[in-house]
Amino acid sequence: MVTTQLVQAIQVRDLASRLEGSASESLARSASAAIDDLLDDLGKPRFPPGPPKPWWNIVSSLSFMANSLQEGSLKQNLLDVAAKVLDVVNRP
Repeated sequence: MVTTQLVQAIQVRDLASRLEGSASESLARSASAAIDDLLDDLGKPRFPPGPPKPWWNIVSSLSFMANSLQEGSLKQNLLDVAAKVLDVVNRP
C-alpha cells in the first residue's frame, strides 16, 4: 500500500515538472509533501510493536520499478525516494 502511494506521488511530481506556471509548482509541492508524510510515517515507532515495517519491500519495489525504466526523471525520482526510505528507517 505504501509503495503504491509513493509511486503515485512520484509520478505526480515527475509530471508536474513537465508543466509550466503555478500549477506545476503547486502539484510538485503537494506531491513532495505526500512523499514526506509517507516517509515520516515509516519512521514512527509502532505501539504496541507489530510486525516488521514494510521498508524492505518498499525499497525493493521502488528500485525494481526504477531499474525497469530508461534513464530519465521518473527513474531518478524513484531511486531518490528509495534512498530516502533507507535514510528514514536508519535514523537513530
